[in-house]
Amino acid sequence: MTKQSFLAAVVILATVPILAMAESKSASTSIGQKVATKGKTVAASTLRTNAVKLKTSTNLASAASISPSGLESLYGYLEFRPSYISNQGEFHAENTAEVGYKLNPTMKMGYVQWYSNNLKSNLVSTSGVGLIPNDGFFHFKASNIWQSEDKHWSAAYQLRVFTPTTSSKYKAGHYTSFLNRLNIAFKLNDYFKTDLSYAPILHGYSKAGMINSTGVGTANPAFEQQFILNNEFHPAANFTFSLPIVYQVTNNRQFAGAANSNKWKKSLSFWPELDYDINPVHTVGISYYTDNCISALGNGFDLSNGIRQGVVQLVWGINL
Repeated sequence: MTKQSFLAAVVILATVPILAMAESKSASTSIGQKVATKGKTVAASTLRTNAVKLKTSTNLASAASISPSGLESLYGYLEFRPSYISNQGEFHAENTAEVGYKLNPTMKMGYVQWYSNNLKSNLVSTSGVGLIPNDGFFHFKASNIWQSEDKHWSAAYQLRVFTPTTSSKYKAGHYTSFLNRLNIAFKLNDYFKTDLSYAPILHGYSKAGMINSTGVGTANPAFEQQFILNNEFHPAANFTFSLPIVYQVTNNRQFAGAANSNKWKKSLSFWPELDYDINPVHTVGISYYTDNCISALGNGFDLSNGIRQGVVQLVWGINL
């Protein structure tokens, strides 16, 4: 990538929140807010907030090196995910923009911005592309911080510091969240790999909760634990099939009048995806992730609801 194209990616990333704020301020255009009105427990914004989105760091060919031009250590990545929720008749997009710097072959740092578009919805009226900034965060990643002698086992670490770029969270008082993730991976051979990660997340809010325009109160999260078991298969050259299983437990703050006040909330979701690397620059794929497949109290399964509320996606990843 030339210096000019890299700078263009930076400009795109920097302008995403600005463009989104210029859109209609109606809360109904936010995927996360729409979901909240229906009482759903896991949604696109929730998955991204809790850093479940593994695709750019596991099975998509992320952040290739820039061609020699004095910027070899810089990288960029764009990902577009047109998405469809069948039971809502809704089309939207869940996208990613990333820029960063490679400290060495196993360490890198950068900034990621997730953003979405409401393209068509039967639940709310939208105008234009409905560009919405979701979570953004600075990150530091270290792969192979430990590796067994036979190279079958390895460990990785990641730190994320979230920025207040999600409008609904900002209104609720969010100023940052800290995520630390430890990942243990086992690679059997070139065809199969599995890894388990644990991520405690500390949420920072300036207030315990908020009351929306209809008078419904919601307590803000305080602490969260996330467990992800991801199985990755390579059935043929350039093909990757991954199946993350995500379990999250969130402790909410005490907020008078809120149904979730001082309560633990639990969720379980699945995210199968098939990707194909066309070349070192472009990756395409198809993906599907479920909504919460257990009750919020964690005392029973609700697979039918989780599948019914699931999201189908097309994937296009671009290494800049």
